[in-house]
Amino acid sequence: MLPADHTGGMELPELVREHLGNEDVQAGLALGDDDLLCLTPTRTLLYRADGLLSDERVTDYPHDVERLELSEGRRKTKFHFEYVDDEQSLTVPADATRDVLGLLLEGILRAERVLDAEEGVVEAFRFSELTLVVADDRIVKHVGNAVWDGEYESFEYEALTGIDFEQARVATEVVLSVDGRPKRIKTPNDEARLVERALERALNEYFEVTSLSQLQSRFQSEVDETDSAAARSNDEYPFDSEIRPLGDDPGSRADTDTVDGTGPSDTGSETEPVDAAMTPADLERIEAQLDELTAAVDKQNQLLRNHHTAIKQLVEELQSDR
Repeated sequence: MLPADHTGGMELPELVREHLGNEDVQAGLALGDDDLLCLTPTRTLLYRADGLLSDERVTDYPHDVERLELSEGRRKTKFHFEYVDDEQSLTVPADATRDVLGLLLEGILRAERVLDAEEGVVEAFRFSELTLVVADDRIVKHVGNAVWDGEYESFEYEALTGIDFEQARVATEVVLSVDGRPKRIKTPNDEARLVERALERALNEYFEVTSLSQLQSRFQSEVDETDSAAARSNDEYPFDSEIRPLGDDPGSRADTDTVDGTGPSDTGSETEPVDAAMTPADLERIEAQLDELTAAVDKQNQLLRNHHTAIKQLVEELQSDR
């Protein structure tokens, strides 16, 4: 998160205080030459100090944007804001681009409730058509020509079960395991280390660890513990090797074996115990299958009765013809 004292201890100019109204400055960024960006809950304020060609002034950039774009030059970067019925632009020094991007996206993502009200941005990156935001509680990913237009993916740290970095010749992939499913984010090799450091800061704070390697060890321990618990469960509740296919009537099989002379007949009335490992869902599924089988048997019995009736009528007709 960009702290509120990110202005280097500079006091807020009186003109900025007048524009704040009832709002507070949540974070700020000094741009040089006494220029200043201030973040409030609903807008970003740009303060331009007195210059040779202009007086001091404050410009408001509301956070309810439809689209945010940027164009980078050698010395300057221009941010372009598109609103429902208006457009604005903001020009900043090129070396402040990443800090300004993070500050602007912090305000916009809070306003759109992508981030929580008090959640900050650790760092934001723009790689070609990828916008990557490392926040306090999640990673936000946006792909497109615009820096932001409302279409995004969000991966919350709460659901994180693993993290790794896979380096190739041109790019490094950040591999996030979210609820056990891999999510890949490709970053250029020359910026990959910056992304890793930003993630390390955010994740160390969130999980209260001191390094990514410690966090990775914790994730692996949780996986091992889950596997061990599953193994213990299987040992405690093994599958019954005598469980027969659904619909296979032991009594019928015994009768058949007796007729064929291949085995004894056992027509005992003992009920086979239900496997202790069955869950209510298993029982419901079995009951549903039994209902289907019962309906099928009833249908077959009805067909047999119909055939019997038809045969009986045919016999009676033949006898009457004689």
